[in-house]
Amino acid sequence: MPGIARHCRAGSSRYGARSFLPHATGRADEPVILYSELDANRLEVRKVEVFRNGQCGYASAEASRGGTKLGILAMPQLSEIARDPQFEPVEITCEEFEGVWARREKR
Repeated sequence: MPGIARHCRAGSSRYGARSFLPHATGRADEPVILYSELDANRLEVRKVEVFRNGQCGYASAEASRGGTKLGILAMPQLSEIARDPQFEPVEITCEEFEGVWARREKR
């Protein structure tokens, strides 16, 4: 289930967000699920994009794959994202986000 996680790394003020795109166009080059870890200013720290075929792209300050890049603007609040009918943002646990991050290269 899609969602948002808080405090994803011990001793940090990071946040994680997961957004599901149920109305994706079906194009293979567009993700159907987005996961973003956000800092206290709502800037992306880590991101995983899952595509329709199950493959993942990811980005962090250290590395990236599959053309995925971190956003340069602060992520809006969940309530604002939810106003766009193509997104269904939901809060998730840090463990869920870390699980996705750990599996990103196995897809």
